[in-house]
Amino acid sequence: MGQNNYDLLLQMDEVLLNKSLAALYYSGFLSLAGEYNFVEGIPASLHDFTKFSYRIRMKNEPLIDLRGRDQIYIKFVIELKLTVLGGMPLEFDAGFFINSRIIYDAVGRKISFDLSQAVITDLYINDIYRFHPRFIENINQVMMVVLSSYLKEDKRTIEIPLVLRQLKLPMMPEGEAYQLPVRLGEVLILDNRLLVVGVNFFMQSAGDINIIEDMSGGSELYINLKEETLHQVFNFWWDNTEYDKSEHFSGSFPIHSDGWLEKASDLLTRLLSLGFIESKTSYHNLSCHYDGLVKILEKPDFEFGEGNTVRLHSLQIEARFQASFSAELIKDIKVDTSSFIPDRLTPWEDDKPLWRREESREILKLDQEVQLFINEAEGIISINQEHNLVIDIVKADIHLEMGDKWYNTLSESALNFIIDLFEQKILEKIPPLVISPALILSKYELGGYTMQVSTHSLSFDHDELVLRMNVGINELMSQGVPVPIYIANKRSKKVHNYDCPSIEDIEMQNRLGFYVLYEALKEGYSACPSCIGASQLR
Repeated sequence: MGQNNYDLLLQMDEVLLNKSLAALYYSGFLSLAGEYNFVEGIPASLHDFTKFSYRIRMKNEPLIDLRGRDQIYIKFVIELKLTVLGGMPLEFDAGFFINSRIIYDAVGRKISFDLSQAVITDLYINDIYRFHPRFIENINQVMMVVLSSYLKEDKRTIEIPLVLRQLKLPMMPEGEAYQLPVRLGEVLILDNRLLVVGVNFFMQSAGDINIIEDMSGGSELYINLKEETLHQVFNFWWDNTEYDKSEHFSGSFPIHSDGWLEKASDLLTRLLSLGFIESKTSYHNLSCHYDGLVKILEKPDFEFGEGNTVRLHSLQIEARFQASFSAELIKDIKVDTSSFIPDRLTPWEDDKPLWRREESREILKLDQEVQLFINEAEGIISINQEHNLVIDIVKADIHLEMGDKWYNTLSESALNFIIDLFEQKILEKIPPLVISPALILSKYELGGYTMQVSTHSLSFDHDELVLRMNVGINELMSQGVPVPIYIANKRSKKVHNYDCPSIEDIEMQNRLGFYVLYEALKEGYSACPSCIGASQLR
């Protein structure tokens, strides 16, 4: 058994963890400013000599290095700006490491780096000014205190937001009772490369996480779920969801009547008037507008097959659909004074036009409701937009029986077309069945950044569902496009050339790129007088 008796087993590569911290960097994490006084209790007139102000922000995204059983080292490269002696600015590049632990919070349902006991090591300052070593040592000590306080007291944790955040099921009521219970959560670092997380929803205990092996197959994220767990999650969702297990469909299509409707109407007019009234009817733009609803009535049974296939039993559904047939009608009415006597046998002009009518008309409106019991159906396991695993039903033996009104009004070819259409719509709209919580975050934003599954493989083997995938951050995906030449500051509403020194002072979350200066000016940004000069829109 690959997952050592956990309901859910995850293996996350360092690559995925570094992607999550890249999003933190671009969202402005680790940006702080303040003042520090070396000596307390001296007159205010001397503060310029003992006090300095500082500003710290990350220069690059942090780098994660997994080590040991649950230890993690995070390397930070920062920009340090100091103002000393009452106004003299100094700028340094600096770096440090954090030695932290990875924890799984079962209550909050999230994986985090625990900073409450973090140890800052190897803090260094790149001294381009060649100050006295004692001065740099003092700055080092101050930064150690400032950073330690910020990380341990202000931040305390860094959440890994890409996976397992709250483990939500879709369309559930609010409240703790409607969330999947988490009985156990354990973490382990494997081979200094993989973060392993074992979670139990319905069991209080599991095996030994220390004997788990690398099953990632080179993917960034490996997910393993037991067959029993998938059934339990499905039952929990079915019994508690607010979703009524129904799906609506609607649409329209043109109809080629082949003259069957016109002929039937004209013949009826001729017969009822004993041949004295003759009509010629033509229909243009004949179309059908339809809508309907498909609903699952009872909880079905299912079992998993090879690959990602599923076999379903005792599927009861209700289908309702309405159809409205309309057309542009042109009708010519005339009196045939010879009745059924052929025109060639009468010596007079026997057809006298009465009137001509043109109108848009609803020709037929039909409403049908059926209940279907499907003994056997086939489905596949897929990932929905919220990144839950669901069963999509792709094959079922559906046969619709229409009432006499349909047969008496429509031609056989038109009726068969409509029946085939509705049978296909019913199959397409049978609601998906949820069998897992959201494993990857699709709609959660981290500082404006969202996640997506870029590639994945899914298969069922030895009573376990195995999912391997790579995860990307939409806004940070490589697009292979040129770098914008203009950088705007969303706070100051100024736009700069990409090499303007002022860009260094713009926080990452406040930067916005433009390829064309006109577009920036049109958006209300004013040109930087230093690097662009006087440019404005009138």
